Amino acid sequence: MRSGSAATISGWEANHKRIRASARRGWSIPLAAGTITSDPRACEIPTFTGETDSIENQAPNPDADERHAEKPAPPKIDLSLIRFRPDGKADVARLFISLLGSIYLIAFLSLAVQVRLLIGEGGLLPVRAVLPRVHDFMGSGSYLMFPTIFWAGAGDTALIAWAWVGVVLSFLLILGIGTRPVLILLWALYLSYVTAGRDFFSFQWDNLILEASVVAWFLPNYWGPWWRRGEARKPPSALSIFLLGWLFFRLYFESGLSKLLARDSSWVSLEAMGIYHETAPLPTILGWYAHQLPTWIQHLSTALSIAVELILPFALFAPRWIRSYVFVVLMGFQMSIFLTAGYGFFNPLSAILGLCLLDDGHIARLRSWLPSRTSVERRLSRPAVRGWIVWAVRWGLASLILIQSFSTGWIALARKPLPEWMMRVGWVLQPYRVANAYHLFADITHRRLEVEIAGSRDGIEWRPYRFRYKPGDPERVPGFVAPHQPRVDFQLWFFAFPGDPGRREYFNNLVMRLCERDSPVLALFEEDPFPEGPPDRVRVRLYDYRMTDSATLEETGRYWDRKLVIEFDEIYRCGSAVPPRY
Repeated sequence: MRSGSAATISGWEANHKRIRASARRGWSIPLAAGTITSDPRACEIPTFTGETDSIENQAPNPDADERHAEKPAPPKIDLSLIRFRPDGKADVARLFISLLGSIYLIAFLSLAVQVRLLIGEGGLLPVRAVLPRVHDFMGSGSYLMFPTIFWAGAGDTALIAWAWVGVVLSFLLILGIGTRPVLILLWALYLSYVTAGRDFFSFQWDNLILEASVVAWFLPNYWGPWWRRGEARKPPSALSIFLLGWLFFRLYFESGLSKLLARDSSWVSLEAMGIYHETAPLPTILGWYAHQLPTWIQHLSTALSIAVELILPFALFAPRWIRSYVFVVLMGFQMSIFLTAGYGFFNPLSAILGLCLLDDGHIARLRSWLPSRTSVERRLSRPAVRGWIVWAVRWGLASLILIQSFSTGWIALARKPLPEWMMRVGWVLQPYRVANAYHLFADITHRRLEVEIAGSRDGIEWRPYRFRYKPGDPERVPGFVAPHQPRVDFQLWFFAFPGDPGRREYFNNLVMRLCERDSPVLALFEEDPFPEGPPDRVRVRLYDYRMTDSATLEETGRYWDRKLVIEFDEIYRCGSAVPPRY
């Protein structure tokens, strides 16, 4: 150091004492990394090595002291024990949105191939016929309380075209292109089908995908796929991570609690899984083999199912290594259901909700397995200041979601009335499916009653119509259909449930369409039993189906034993002025 710099060093010592005194009073000065120089002319610009005690060549400047001094940041709540915090969740949020796009792709592709049969002009529950009735009943409020785009047109062309629009939007969501507006469009479009589809869209997974979409609105708006490397990640907010974790927790915990509170005692007695595989709506060949397991394994799997749903959701609050193992267990749990019974996209959707247990470290490991890519780094920064309107909308919607989720869970589980103001909130929000109750298979069906439809041209010879995906021929191997959901086959599982004759509108329309040999309806069956012309009359029977054991299969080749239990007295004559009432 040159001797001419002695005065500068002396001035720096005095300035350094003032800095340390300010730090003791609770003030702080940010220090930037720099290099040491011996040129006195460079003393006008402070240069540092990075630590307060290593400052060199700082010229005294009282005004700069006041300008750079900062008051300590306001204290923050310690969220170290709460796993809803957003730190390290940017890649998780992005992956969740892409996978949600994959679920939407499955849903809309499945819908596109059957929407004409379900709710088309000549379908089983034509939406064009129900819209005028809704308008007559609700008046001008029908557009809000029966939200569907098909008020603008409900012909077959529109129904099919909008389904393919949903397919295109799903691809955009998978690629991460404008995720928030695409999510809003997908939600509105799928809600239109759920509202208009009535019986065919009354399943819990239809509500779940809509609620998951609303939660995803709170995540950042991304531009680019999750697997792209070298790109800055926009972190999600704490509110969005909380809502995602809250949905995950409710899905599992409500389902487990409902099993213990249900009127059906088979869960408490641990007999449920010994019945479940035989009576599942669309069982697979693996479900048949699962039914052959010893009784003690069935009891154990029942206990484990309840434990998974009641205990593992609390892993949200557990250390990182525990959450990793819980995620793997939940993936295996959902995969086992997916392989033994067909519930459409429900199990993949439930599985991706478990991503809230992971962090970006897990996703980085997954991305490392993918081929290396080069990409242009893009700065995605959160605006420094958010408008009060945006803030109010976000927190207002989140508050409504929490209120509605509590209300639906309370009504489903406690079965007690709620305060009137909460009932009003639920009445307004219910058509939009922003929060729902989840209690899949709280009550186990103990008998499998399958409907058989048969036609005849002379009243003597009866030929059955055999559905593609339902147990029909006892020797047919139970097949795989998920993630596609054949909604007519699935809905017929509920046909044997108690109900008022004539209320099953879709089934009565199905019987009438068989007399007309309508081609979309005939596509439901393996073959047309009347290629020479339509039947003259149609009858309906119910059979009790039971899975055979391995010895019976080897001896007879049958996967099912069946017994006739109900034959409806009414035989519908084609062309009759009186519609069927089954």
